Amino acid sequence: MTTTSLFDRLLQHRIASLLLAFLILGIALAGLRFLKLDPDIRAYASDDSPQLLAFDNLEQTYVKGDNILIVLSVEQGDLFTPQRLDLMEQITELAWTIPYSQRVSSVTNFQHTYAEGDLLTVEDLFEESRSLSMAEIEQRRAIALSSVDLRNALVSPDGTVAGVLVSMNVPLITGKEVTEAVTYARTMIAGLQDKYPDVQLRLVGNKVLNQAFSEASITDLKTLYPVMLLLMMVLLGLVFRGVLVSVVVLTVMVVSSLLALGVMGWSKTELAPIAVSGPVVIMTLAIADCIHILMTYARVLPTHNDPTTAMAVALKSNARAVILTSLTTSIGFLSLNFSDSPPYRAFGNFVAVGVMGAMFFSLVLMPPLVLLLKIRVGTRLSSGARNLPAVAAWLMNHQKPIWLGFLILLVVSAYWIPRNQINDAVYEFFDPAVPFKQDVEFVNDRLTGISTLYFSVPAGEANGVVQPDYLQALGQFTQWLRDQPEVRYVSSLSDTIKRLNRNMHGDDTDYYRIPENAELAGQFLLLYELSLPFGLDLTNTVNLDKSASRVTVYLEKASARELVAFDQRAQNWLSDNVASAYGSRATSIDMMFATVSQSNARGMIASMVFSLIAIALLVGLYLRSWRSGLISLLLNLAPLIVAFGLWGLLVGEVGLAVSTVLGMSMGIVVDNVIHFLNGTTRRIQAGASPTAAIEGTFESVGAAIMANALILGAGFLVLAFSGYAMNADMGVMTTLIIGLALVLHLALLPSLVRLQWRRHRPASVDSADRTVWAEPASTAAD
Repeated sequence: MTTTSLFDRLLQHRIASLLLAFLILGIALAGLRFLKLDPDIRAYASDDSPQLLAFDNLEQTYVKGDNILIVLSVEQGDLFTPQRLDLMEQITELAWTIPYSQRVSSVTNFQHTYAEGDLLTVEDLFEESRSLSMAEIEQRRAIALSSVDLRNALVSPDGTVAGVLVSMNVPLITGKEVTEAVTYARTMIAGLQDKYPDVQLRLVGNKVLNQAFSEASITDLKTLYPVMLLLMMVLLGLVFRGVLVSVVVLTVMVVSSLLALGVMGWSKTELAPIAVSGPVVIMTLAIADCIHILMTYARVLPTHNDPTTAMAVALKSNARAVILTSLTTSIGFLSLNFSDSPPYRAFGNFVAVGVMGAMFFSLVLMPPLVLLLKIRVGTRLSSGARNLPAVAAWLMNHQKPIWLGFLILLVVSAYWIPRNQINDAVYEFFDPAVPFKQDVEFVNDRLTGISTLYFSVPAGEANGVVQPDYLQALGQFTQWLRDQPEVRYVSSLSDTIKRLNRNMHGDDTDYYRIPENAELAGQFLLLYELSLPFGLDLTNTVNLDKSASRVTVYLEKASARELVAFDQRAQNWLSDNVASAYGSRATSIDMMFATVSQSNARGMIASMVFSLIAIALLVGLYLRSWRSGLISLLLNLAPLIVAFGLWGLLVGEVGLAVSTVLGMSMGIVVDNVIHFLNGTTRRIQAGASPTAAIEGTFESVGAAIMANALILGAGFLVLAFSGYAMNADMGVMTTLIIGLALVLHLALLPSLVRLQWRRHRPASVDSADRTVWAEPASTAAD
């Protein structure tokens, strides 16, 4: 069956076409029940990521790194008053009831140690604070503010800010566990906030970060979608001079997104918060197919008495180009499978499915709807389109200055590209207006560092952590860490051993050092462990057989590049000073994300190469011209080079989101090239000269290309207003590339097409030869 007869049958059996479309949609929608959103930031690392494996191993060895930090702060005085300490005690006690909590640490339940004779006493630093005298409080305050275990971690040096750290083990079974825990904590502190208005309460921590990702996505869902849909409706209404046609196109947009969601459900793919922008992208791209068909339909309708005939002409003129552009766009998004980040791979597959769904619905669903509803489609761009051949003529008459300007722009842009540094900062993913971001900034400025690193330092043998040589090296490493300018806080077993040694020698400060023999250090450690209450043991610091200990480091808010550099400095120090720690690396959620950002950029280079080759081959095969493939290759690269050059000049940092634009944008921007080359090739093959073919193509598809760029750009620009930086950066960069592609393609295509067909001798070369090619008749084979 030829393409022509297929479309004739679809239009003749409109009800059957609609039923087929909705049957396929219904099957897909049945998969929605399997759809699952994974809010865990760990999902951004692949299962075989060395950093994720190292972090999982660390959590299995010690305790899990899930946490919520409840922050108390005052603007007047400090927190060391009976009432405020009582509040901290209440929060410490109530924090044990937060779902999945395993350990709660604060100033009030800090295990203060001192010796009475040969007995080691371990007790809460503050207990029943309301009954303490100010002298007793002041004495304990001095201990808290001078303790290396508390200062810059759970209390600020001036005593105005403190934290209650809730360590947790949050399972991810239903995907709702994080929301459950964070919601409980928020409700808990909200009730206390009303009773203690002079103390400000905040929540941070990596579980709150996970929840913030999910909430940013939900916020986008509630705000960006309505804005985007309204914007699309307005722009479509303006272009086609009607509301009903906008509704039909909107239907294609929505069902395309629903189809993709259903397919992802059937595939049991877990989607990360980044996927929430997927429907926005799909709906934006779905418009492109509809516009080309409707533009042709509106143009040929006045010359046909029968709308069915006009629609058949529109389908036959655009079907192959629509199919090809959908394939190239899908290839661009499928290239995200080269990403090291599973959420971006899922996002690419999600949008690719949606794009192919949009192609199907624009060919099978939209035309019957337009005909059944008897929509008279007009366009406000028809008069402007008649002026486009003159624009084409001007461009062809000024090829030399245009190419000179283009080459200068390309060279300058290429010069700026190296200024882009691969970098990400997980806490910078949120707009400053987001409350979580404000709380993070406050904690970073007033209490402790928010970037966390863990070092598991092996001792080389069971019970080796009490060996003096190991403890001395560990103490030196701890001090080296504290000497680094970006470090706020370090927790180490060596500090605990020093404190116990001092305690057991009458709290003589001269004995704040590592004991001289392992037996003594082992006795101190055992005595201390036996005195600790339930839930506050040393499993967060020492492994089960005491062959390694964990050092916890809090740094000031650090970017991916800064974390990687810090880790390298630490590795170098350990390799030079602790033989048993050779190869030990920092690990944490922050570190995992830092390495994902950098490795993802390398994957995106591979995706770009794949997209370039695949798209060029498709275009060349479809148009049966290797020159057309080369033209698509050049015009794919040009907007990317200029866009990333501008990004290097204005921003200078390429994160996870921006790097993914490399592959996916190629599939989008090549649409202009395909429709233009398709139009000129068919006109030339029909007997027109290259010049006339270019002018005729400008008139027939130029308006659709510009309308597509306007609406695509507007759609992606909506993402720029997301409070989630991954979506916002992707939206800005894609919009920039689409805009640059429109300008560069329209400016360069005329001369490239003339060069491609320079040896062609047309059948007709008179002044009117651009009319030799016409829209295919209703019965002509495409």
